[in-house]
Amino acid sequence: MKISKTIYLPLLVLLGAFTACSPDSEEVSPSASLSQGAKTKPAAAAKESLTLSLSFSDNPVKVGSEVTVTAVVMPNPNEGVIRIQRAVDALGNYTTVALATDWLTVDEETVTTTDAMASYTYTPDAVGMFGFRSHYIPKGGSGYGATMSTADLEVIAACTGKLTFTGEAKATQLSGNLYRIEATYTLAACEDFTNLKLQGGNTAHTTYVEAIPIATAARETGNGNVVTTWEGINMTGGTTRTYKVIFDKELKSAGTHTVTGDWSVKGTDASGAPIEMHVAELTVTI
Repeated sequence: MKISKTIYLPLLVLLGAFTACSPDSEEVSPSASLSQGAKTKPAAAAKESLTLSLSFSDNPVKVGSEVTVTAVVMPNPNEGVIRIQRAVDALGNYTTVALATDWLTVDEETVTTTDAMASYTYTPDAVGMFGFRSHYIPKGGSGYGATMSTADLEVIAACTGKLTFTGEAKATQLSGNLYRIEATYTLAACEDFTNLKLQGGNTAHTTYVEAIPIATAARETGNGNVVTTWEGINMTGGTTRTYKVIFDKELKSAGTHTVTGDWSVKGTDASGAPIEMHVAELTVTI
């Protein structure tokens, strides 16, 4: 009997150890786990690519002239909306794309598979650079991502030719026959100019008061006649500059009086070509 116990006890332990190893061998199956993962995690579809354009009917455009801003989505977008927006700064003023802190929507139109365009028409009332943005927003789940495009519109002064040079004068009575004369000269550039020289004189027998802005030179030539000069004037297309000469003069009778001589502006444009323009004598009527 003792011999029987000694033989069978090690055999039972060995059988138990073999049985315990079986579950582990069933859990480790690399090929099976990869196969299951492929079935449960399909690859996400990539967003389709679209092109959103932004264009202007005229650029630059003159103050007071209509301009149309157009946005087009291509090719074949799904339904959604296109917004045309203007750049604004922190104070709510219109500004450039680079300086924008926010975007004001001025037009929003629905996009269909047959109509993928939006347009906005307005009339500029100030010169400068103004930013616009087009923004396409698809319906959720369309397979397209939101798309944006930006551009600046340049608005220039409504002048003719390269440069406009004008002048006007007014008289304000100080006492008796003594009047204060203000002669104002305006330069409006439609393109860039460098090193312009503005010069002219008032008539004789006057008392010179001042030039605004401060003149490069104010030279008396005798008999109370003063020639005023501004030099080194640089202008960018679409800008306007105003120059004023103030002096006192006796006007002894009612009627029209000549108060200045011929004034001129000379210089070169951006290409280096010379330019010279004149304003004839200015008069006042009392």
